[in-house]
Amino acid sequence: MDSINLILSIPCKVRIMEIEEQKMQGAAIKLLQILLEETCKESKKVIQMVCANLKPDKVVKFIVEIFKIYEISHTLQDRDDNSQIHDLSSHPSVMRQAVLKAYHVLRTVEDHDKSFNLKKYKDISWDMWNYLKDRSHRIEVFYKDASRKDSGILTRVYFPFAPSLELNETEKDIFRHIEDRQKNLILWTRSAHRNFTYKSKLKKIPILFELLFGFFSEVFQFLLILLTIVLNLLILSLYIIPDSVIDKQGANSSIVIITKPNLRLASYFYWRHVFTIPHSLLSLWMIAQYFITQKKNFIVIPFGLKNFRFESEMWVKKHLRYFYRWMRKQSHKEETFFTYESYTKCYEFNLLSFGTLYCLIFVLCSILAASSISFGYLYCICIPYTFMRLPQLQNVKRTLEIKKSQLFSLTLVLFALLWIYAIISFTFLYSFFNVNQNLFCDSLFECYITVLRVGLFSSFGGSIPSTYVNQPGPDFTIFAWRAIIDVSYYLIITLIILPIAIGIFNDGFSKLNNEMARIEQDQKDRCFVCGIENDVFEKHDLQVENGVFEKHYKKINNSGKTTFYPKEDSKDLEGVDWKKKNN
Repeated sequence: MDSINLILSIPCKVRIMEIEEQKMQGAAIKLLQILLEETCKESKKVIQMVCANLKPDKVVKFIVEIFKIYEISHTLQDRDDNSQIHDLSSHPSVMRQAVLKAYHVLRTVEDHDKSFNLKKYKDISWDMWNYLKDRSHRIEVFYKDASRKDSGILTRVYFPFAPSLELNETEKDIFRHIEDRQKNLILWTRSAHRNFTYKSKLKKIPILFELLFGFFSEVFQFLLILLTIVLNLLILSLYIIPDSVIDKQGANSSIVIITKPNLRLASYFYWRHVFTIPHSLLSLWMIAQYFITQKKNFIVIPFGLKNFRFESEMWVKKHLRYFYRWMRKQSHKEETFFTYESYTKCYEFNLLSFGTLYCLIFVLCSILAASSISFGYLYCICIPYTFMRLPQLQNVKRTLEIKKSQLFSLTLVLFALLWIYAIISFTFLYSFFNVNQNLFCDSLFECYITVLRVGLFSSFGGSIPSTYVNQPGPDFTIFAWRAIIDVSYYLIITLIILPIAIGIFNDGFSKLNNEMARIEQDQKDRCFVCGIENDVFEKHDLQVENGVFEKHYKKINNSGKTTFYPKEDSKDLEGVDWKKKNN
């Protein structure tokens, strides 16, 4: 410890970080971190020895000198936290890590040595201490004793933290609903980290960032929803049937299509652009925001084809290795031809996804509706945009995703059964279909459409008469055969297939509710980050922030703050950092 105190007392008066003195000081700080690790009960003796012999003034002196020399209070605050925390090649970032590790040493000493209080150094530089505090976070890790199954210790671990990397509420909700956390959490984390990195690049263009994520984005979103509602209300109150159509209605022998309605307020034709033009401009902003913000998640090639392409290359590499080496040599590539990123499927968007298609249709309808009164009806297609983000609809969407395969299979079975009844109707019941009652069966296609409509929206036996056209009198034999067909349809379609569809929806909602209840219960009884149960704190008498477990998982081990760790070279990891990466 005397050697560490001596090394830390060396003055830092140069800006070149490669000098041996500064390297030794950085190594001394890392050694202190290793000595202060509490991984077992025997570690406490070493920690007490370190706390007794370490001179905290030397560590504080090291922090203050490095902070002043490299002007971290200005250099780092002007740069984005996300890029800074992952860019370890620059001198300020390397020294930032050294200063933060030294600060974590002081925090660890304060946790174990009650006589040491870090607050007495606060007068040195409030900005420096606030900067270090805001960019440091603490989690609690439970180490089980290998010799005793029910024994262990709870220790606190500090690590650098970037405030810009904290998850928002939507992303927290996504992470909480991952079914297999151990398998998929890393994929989702990598995908979310890629989005954060892309978002940090957009921050370099302040105007664009505000339009996409900031205050203006919320304002434009609100105005687009408001204009959509207003335009639909105007159409509802102003559109009327033209007088020429009403006068000729009795003489028409075909369907009348209203292509150009009249207006209750004729002046609306001129001042409608006050609403339609801003709506079109905001819709263009909406589609631009969608494609720019989802750029990293947008894939042109569906994920399945991307996997097939990668697997094909692996097959060529395995079975045609000489040809593969020649191809790789020709292309001057050391890696695979096609990049395989399994985490791209987490936030995947493509041209066939519902969100992309609806955004494109929304813009098209807005522009067409603004161009002419005749296309004003198209604003009704824009109205779902106003409530698409409601939590209730998100639950319906999750239910459909859970049960989509079952619903699709049941739909195929239903259409197949109706096809069987259409063939039966075409073969044996043609005489029962009366064209004057809109029951068509002159062809098998007409018969299938009639059975499809009549069978689903009303009763097959009740809609199709039990007597054929121009039947001279009652006939029990015909009635009996019709009874068999009608009863079989009622039992198979009405009582079995259709209730199964309703049951699938109910089962999906029930599973979703059970999952939500399980997650809420899991959050109350188990920490998301460290997996420590509430019973562990009580059983081992572990005092965490006055014994409040809720404060442990909400503030200390907050999942939104502990999702991302600083990315460092694996060769440069020691002690706690190495364990965090490999466990």
